[in-house]
Formats: sequence, structure tokens, C-alpha cells
Amino acid sequence: MIPMLPILTTSIQNGATSSSCYHDPCAVTRIMKSEIVKQKPGYTQLKLKAVSGYKGWDAKKTT
Repeated sequence: MIPMLPILTTSIQNGATSSSCYHDPCAVTRIMKSEIVKQKPGYTQLKLKAVSGYKGWDAKKTT
């Protein structure tokens, strides 16, 4: 089971893209679908469908 992390669900939207460039190539993730599975005071459990890829520091295209 994946541990629950505090996440602001308003920032997770279908089509949202996130990139992290700690090294070359950069990691890129795109949220394809998000669904709230369970919501209680203090936490929200989400089900996400995401695709990932990479790109160079100065690249325009994601692979």
C-alpha cells in the first residue's frame, strides 16, 4: 500500500504537466485522469492515471 501524503487536490487537474530537472534529462509527468477515491477530514485519497517521459535541459520536445 502506498502511504498517504498531504496533497492539495485543487492543483491536480487532468492535463496538468509537471517537470523536475535535478539532472539531465529532466523527468516529465502528465496527469491523464484523476479521481477522488475517499475523502475525510484531514486527508484525501486519489487515484491517478499518469504518463511520464523525459526531455533535455533546453529541449522543446518531450520524449
